[in-house]
Amino acid sequence: DWSSDVCSSDLNEVFKGATNLKSVDMNLLTDVPASTFEDCTSLTEVNLPRITNVGARAFANNTSLTSMNLSRVTSIAESAFEGCTQLE
Repeated sequence: DWSSDVCSSDLNEVFKGATNLKSVDMNLLTDVPASTFEDCTSLTEVNLPRITNVGARAFANNTSLTSMNLSRVTSIAESAFEGCTQLE
C-alpha cells in the first residue's frame, strides 16, 4: 500500500511494474502522468480525489482494478486504461 500527499508531476513510470502494490491514496495529486501505474497487476484500490488529467497508459494492464472515481477528470489520454479487464 502507498499513501502520500504527493503533488509532483514528475511521476512518469514511478510505480510501473510494481506488482505488489495493492492500494494508492494520494490526496493532492491532480495529474497522473504517463505509465505511472502501468502493469500494477495487484492494484485494486485507488483514491485520487483531485485527479483531473490521466496520462497515456497511466493505469494500463491493471488487471485487478475494478473501479475508480473519475468525477473530476477532464482529460484522459490514449490507452490510459488499456488492458484493465475488470474495470467497470
